[in-house]
Amino acid sequence: MIQETLEKGLFAHQQGDLKKAETLYRKVLKIDPKNADALNLNGIIYASTGRFKKAEKSFKKAISFFPKNVDYRYSLFNLYKDHSHFDSAIHVLLELLKIEPSNLVALKSLGGIYFNSKKYGLSREYYEKYYFLNSGDTEVTFYLARCNFEEYDFRASLKLFQEVLRLSQGNLDCIFMIALVHYHLLEYPEAVKYFELLLDHQPKHIEALYYIGSAHYEMGESDAAYAAISKMYQIAPNNSSAIYKLIYFSRYYMNGYSDDLSEQLDRLLHQGSLEQWTEEPSYTIRRLDSPLVSLNSAKAYALKLESKIEAEPSTYVHGDKIHVAYLSCDFNDHPVGVCIEGLLQNHSDDELCFSLISISPCTESPLSKRLRDTNLNFYDFSELSQKELVNAIRSLNISILVDLIGYTKNSCLEVHIRKAAPVQVWYLGYPSTSGSRFVDYLISDRVCVPEESKKYFTEEIVYLDDIYHSYTPIEDLFIGPTKPNYSYKFTFGLFSNPSKISNNLVSTIGKILNQVPNSILLIGQMNELALKNIKQRLLNLGISESRLVVSSYAIDRRDYLSKIRSVDLFLDTDVYNAHSTLLDFLYMGVPTISIKGQQFAARVSESFLTELGLQNLLVDSFEEYINMGVQLGQGTKEYFALRQQLADSLSRTKMFDPVIKARQLESSYKLMWKKYLEN
Repeated sequence: MIQETLEKGLFAHQQGDLKKAETLYRKVLKIDPKNADALNLNGIIYASTGRFKKAEKSFKKAISFFPKNVDYRYSLFNLYKDHSHFDSAIHVLLELLKIEPSNLVALKSLGGIYFNSKKYGLSREYYEKYYFLNSGDTEVTFYLARCNFEEYDFRASLKLFQEVLRLSQGNLDCIFMIALVHYHLLEYPEAVKYFELLLDHQPKHIEALYYIGSAHYEMGESDAAYAAISKMYQIAPNNSSAIYKLIYFSRYYMNGYSDDLSEQLDRLLHQGSLEQWTEEPSYTIRRLDSPLVSLNSAKAYALKLESKIEAEPSTYVHGDKIHVAYLSCDFNDHPVGVCIEGLLQNHSDDELCFSLISISPCTESPLSKRLRDTNLNFYDFSELSQKELVNAIRSLNISILVDLIGYTKNSCLEVHIRKAAPVQVWYLGYPSTSGSRFVDYLISDRVCVPEESKKYFTEEIVYLDDIYHSYTPIEDLFIGPTKPNYSYKFTFGLFSNPSKISNNLVSTIGKILNQVPNSILLIGQMNELALKNIKQRLLNLGISESRLVVSSYAIDRRDYLSKIRSVDLFLDTDVYNAHSTLLDFLYMGVPTISIKGQQFAARVSESFLTELGLQNLLVDSFEEYINMGVQLGQGTKEYFALRQQLADSLSRTKMFDPVIKARQLESSYKLMWKKYLEN
C-alpha cells in the first residue's frame, strides 16, 4: 500500500502534477511519518514551489532517519545552494564526504562553490581530489587549471589547459586561457599565436585584441601593437579597457589623442563601482594628475587581487638582527637599480642585515655583479611563481620587505597579500599608493606627499629628510656652470619616457622653439615610432627638422652623464615628472622647468628643486612654462647666473649623498620594526 502510493506520487511528480504528487506523499507520511523517501520527495516539491522552511525541515527529517543516505543530503545541499546559503551548502557537502569521501558529485560541487566565491585554494583542493579519481572530466580539469591560474601558478595551469585542449579540440575558452597563460609567462610570441587562433573563430574578441596589442608592445613591435588596440577601440568604442590602452599607446608612440577620449574614459570609470574599474594604476598616474583618482585606481586593482588570495599566517621567527630585504626586477642598468646602488653599497648598521631579492634574471649585468661583491646577500628568484616566491621569501626569515617595483611591470602585490614578511614597504619604484591594506608603509618626503595628501594613501607615510629619492653619483665627473658663450645655439632637452609626454607639452615645446629661433631640441632615446611621430608633430608646428636632434645612445653611464651636459635646459613633463632622469640632469648642473602638480608623481620635481633652493623654476601653467622657456632660452646673463646658482647649490646639498640616504633609511627601518614589536 505505502510503496504503491509512493510510486503513484513519483509518477505524478515526474509528469509535473505537483499538487497530486504532494497529496500522495503526505498520504504516505500519514501512514509512515518516518518514510524518508516520501520526506525527501515532498521536500523537493516544497523547494520547487518556494517553501524554503518546509523543504529544509523535510530534508533534515529524512537525513535524521537515514544519516548515511547521500541523496537526501544532496537534496538539502541543492536547497541551500539555490537560495545562496553557501555556508550551509558547504557544511552539507562536507558531512556527505565524511560518509563517502570519494563522492564525485560532492567534490565537484564543492570545487564549484569555492571557485565562484573566489576561494581558489579551497576550490583547487576539491577539484584535485576529483581529478585524481576521474581525470577524464574536461570541465573539472579546466576549472582546476583556472584555480592554478588565479593563484599565479602558471606552469601548472598551462599543463592542464593543454590537456583539456587535447581532449576537447577547438575549445575556444581553453585556447583563450592558454594564450593568457603564455602572456603572463612573458612568452609573447606563443601568446600571440593562440590569441590569433581565437580571432580566426571570433574576429571581434575584444580581450584577444587587447592582449595581442599588449604582447606586441612588450616585444617592441609598435605598428602591430597600435593596430591591435586601434581595432579593439573601433569594435568597442565605449569599452574602458580599449580607451585607456589606446590613450597609453597614443602617448607611448606619440600619436596624440583627443582630450575628449580621456574625458570619456573618466565618465565610464566613475559610472561603476571599484570592482568594475578597469584602468591599471600605472596608466592612471600617467594620464591624470589626481591623487583621488589614483587612489581609486589602486584600490580597485588591489581589491581584485585581495578577493582571490587569502592572507597566510606568519612564519616569522625573531632573530638577532632586523633582516631587511629589497625586492626588485631592476638590479641591473635600469634607473631604479642605478639610483639605489649607492645606498645599497653603503648600508652598515649593527642592528640590521640586508638582502637583495631579484625576480628577473639580471645576474650578468655589471651592476648586478657589483652588488654581488658587497656584503649583501643576493638571491635570484626569477624562475619562481609568485606563490613560490612567497615561500622562498619566508624561508629567508625577512623582517622588513622593501618593494622597489610597485605597480610597474612584474608587480608583486600578491606577495604582500600573502604576508611574506611581518612589515611590508613600498619605496622608489612607483610614486603612488598601493591601495592595499597589506602594504604597511610608503617612503616619501614632505614635498612629494604633504600632510594634507596623506588621505590619498592606504599606507602610513614615512618621511625622509631632504628628498626621498636615492642617487648614485660618479664622483670625479665635472659638475659646474657652463661658461657663457653667446654665439652657440641654445639646447633644450626632452629626455623623458614618451608615455609621460602630454599633448599640451608637445604644443608647448613647439611654441618655445618658435619663439627661440636660435635653438635646437635634443631628444633622448625613445621607441622608433614615437621618435618619428614627435618629429612630425613638431614639424607640423613649424619647427624645421634640422633643429630636432636625436641624442646618440650611450651604454656607459659616465658617457651618458657627460653627453647630457650639452643640454642647456631640461624640459620636464607634467602629470608624471621625470624622476631619476631629472636627477641626472640636475647632478650635471643642468636646470629645468617644471609645472607644479598635485599627486606624488607630479611633485617630484618640486621636491628636487625645493631642496636645491630653485623653486623659481616651478610654474603653475603651460603659459608660464612657455614664458620661462623663452626667457631662459635667450641664453642671457640671467640664464648663466641660474647655472651658477645651481652649481653653488650642488656644492652644498646632501641630496645626492648615498651614505646619508642609507643612514636615513636604516633609522626608518628600525622605527618601523619598533612599532611592529609594540603592536
